[in-house]
Amino acid sequence: MNKTVAILGGGPAGLSCALWLKQLGLAPVVLERSSQVGGIQRSSNYINNYYLGVAGRTGREVAEQFVQHAGAADLRVICEVRIESITKAGDGFALRAGGRLIEARALVVATGQRVCGPEAVSAIQADWSGLAKHVGFDPGQTPLLIEPVRGKVVAVVGGGDNAMSTAVMLGASATHIHLLSRRPLHGFQINQEAVRAMQESGRLTLHQPAELQRLESGDKRVRYAFQMPGIPGQTGLADYVCFRLGFAPNTEAVTSLLKAGEFGPLALTPSGHLLTDPAQRTPIPRVYAVGDVANVRDACVATAVAQGAVAARSVEEDLKD
Repeated sequence: MNKTVAILGGGPAGLSCALWLKQLGLAPVVLERSSQVGGIQRSSNYINNYYLGVAGRTGREVAEQFVQHAGAADLRVICEVRIESITKAGDGFALRAGGRLIEARALVVATGQRVCGPEAVSAIQADWSGLAKHVGFDPGQTPLLIEPVRGKVVAVVGGGDNAMSTAVMLGASATHIHLLSRRPLHGFQINQEAVRAMQESGRLTLHQPAELQRLESGDKRVRYAFQMPGIPGQTGLADYVCFRLGFAPNTEAVTSLLKAGEFGPLALTPSGHLLTDPAQRTPIPRVYAVGDVANVRDACVATAVAQGAVAARSVEEDLKD
């Protein structure tokens, strides 16, 4: 009997699912588009204080531990591969990927999420290529900015936890922080309290609700224009601008492939994530979704790893039945 389970994505959720599936006697194969597994943690220079057992380690280091565990468990991982088609094969799936044909009895979608970039703020007038040295979108790179912004002015765009934590982190070395948020600050109370403390000390100016309209580079700095209710035409100068616009789930490719293979569309939540039941099953039989691409309440390493385990148990139960 074919025991192959195809897992699309090699982040914490995908690797966790693969590990559990192998322990349960199945044959998982992890298919990863990039050159290495580890997911978005690979780009994180933050210390991960939220994941039990890895105190003091950055996201990159946590990802490397996952990779080492996958190697020790002899998990089958194929990197730098794109899925070209997903079609029906008996009661399972036939995946064509990089010249390979993989027949699997179940499919686990673990494609994760991506940092929202300039495409998320297309209404802003800006020459992004000309601003590249002074503008950043990836929260994982924030610690690397601490020395470059020492003694300078930084504008942070966003009102969630990533924006607030970035403002607080860079505020320790920057001369001043301007935090621009379209709506009231939202996120952990501890982050909001830290922002308020910076305001009270005069190290941070909060502009809210503020709608950023234009970015211009000039004289080694960035001039930004924004609008607030009743106060049009606001401008400011910054040495660096950090956008913290959140993340977008990587659903487009897999939903298109499944639809083209006549499996029907995957259901999406209002936020655009894949809809699953509590056992990580999607509406398509034997298709599961785990990690940041799914409708997780709190997207993080801990929930991704947990969902991978839950999905593996569901796969084992469904194939046995």
